[in-house]
Amino acid sequence: MDFQSKIPSVELIKNHFNGLDLKKTNMDNKDSKKLEETCRDFESILLNQMLSAMRKSIPKSGLFKKSLAMDIYESMYDQYLSKEIAHKKGIGIKEMLYKELNNQDRIKK
Repeated sequence: MDFQSKIPSVELIKNHFNGLDLKKTNMDNKDSKKLEETCRDFESILLNQMLSAMRKSIPKSGLFKKSLAMDIYESMYDQYLSKEIAHKKGIGIKEMLYKELNNQDRIKK
């Protein structure tokens, strides 16, 4: 049974980037906000993958019973935590990605 999350999917991020015209010399405020939001979503997805990989590395003990409900809870918690981290300060990926994509036009000219 797959649990559908509220973390943006890869298709959603593609749609964000497809809606941006990165070839403009000056990004307007709307495109700039959309790019910032997309970079934040990307960092959230990356953080979610990192947190779930870290959780899998923890040795299992007999203290808590493993069940589908526990898996769903842990998955939801990882998604919430990754979203909150990305919306706050983050780990710096969204800033680097935003700068790279925002300055990409100026370098080409």
